[in-house]
Amino acid sequence: MSQTIKKAAEDMREIVEMLSGGAVIYTGIVKEVNTGDYTCKVVLNENDEDNVTEGVFVNAALEVTSGMILIPAVDSVVWVAELDGGGNMGIVKCSVLDGFEVRIGNAWIIIRDGGVSIKAGDYKITVDTESKVKINGDAFGGLVKVMELVTKLNNLEYDLNTLKQIFVAWIVAPGDGGAALKTLAASWASDFLTSSTDTELKSENTTHG
Repeated sequence: MSQTIKKAAEDMREIVEMLSGGAVIYTGIVKEVNTGDYTCKVVLNENDEDNVTEGVFVNAALEVTSGMILIPAVDSVVWVAELDGGGNMGIVKCSVLDGFEVRIGNAWIIIRDGGVSIKAGDYKITVDTESKVKINGDAFGGLVKVMELVTKLNNLEYDLNTLKQIFVAWIVAPGDGGAALKTLAASWASDFLTSSTDTELKSENTTHG
């Protein structure tokens, strides 16, 4: 980290400390990140590898259930401060983010390099970097393409209506054995419907479960 950037960071940190009523904010470098328990190891002195503190960036020890969560990248510059006065350190700002979360009650937004997840109660929507969308998973496959489905239904309805018209137009003649009906239905019977496939009716980019 250049001396100019370091000096600017220290000046900003001092300003924040004054605005926060004297809370001590430390500048450090992130060495390890554990997204499993939402902790990271921060070297407070860049030249002292043994001076490491646990920085809780989800406040898990305090059982906080709402708020913003910064997930710093390894080697990023961070500010850490005591969150409760009991020695629990927390990330309050970082130079490079690997992830970001916002949790309010039973709803939250999770942003990672691979995409975005939005959860609210039992419902979840995810969007990845390949524009693939999942709504509550993918157990039911792709969402139905409504226009394609309507076209298929219209074709089926037209076919049934055509058959009805044939029966309406058929005049029963004694002794013809249905020959007149066969003649009327010949054109209709030779025009087969095309079998539907799931690939033409489902979205490849949006699935649901």
